[in-house]
Amino acid sequence: MKTYFNQEGQHQADFDRMWDAYVPAQGEADTAHGEAIRIIARFSYDIYNNGGGNLFECDEDYTWNPYYSEMADNLTEFMRGSGLDIRREIRTVVMVGVDRLGWGEVVSRFEPLMDAVIRRALHEEEVSLSKK
Repeated sequence: MKTYFNQEGQHQADFDRMWDAYVPAQGEADTAHGEAIRIIARFSYDIYNNGGGNLFECDEDYTWNPYYSEMADNLTEFMRGSGLDIRREIRTVVMVGVDRLGWGEVVSRFEPLMDAVIRRALHEEEVSLSKK
């Protein structure tokens, strides 16, 4: 299956270019679009590498880990007006994995979220560059 995690996402070249241009080796990015790319990559890593096990304090009620909760809030703000509920979307992806509905189902739910964030980041990058 083609995912960003295995370097085959739909907008992989754009993701890679923005990662290299805006995401520092450590810490938060200096731009909103760089930070959005950093955050969605963190979620991707934890979902695909750990089954989302670090995102929540408890699998029973899916209470967010405070560290990831702040990232979810920041990504929600970045995606304002998109109609996406980032917290619900991420929680659903992790629950699908926990419920063992299959890797294909996890991918089919998470990759469109990554696509949406990347498309918004591309738009925000274009807007910021046009202001210079």
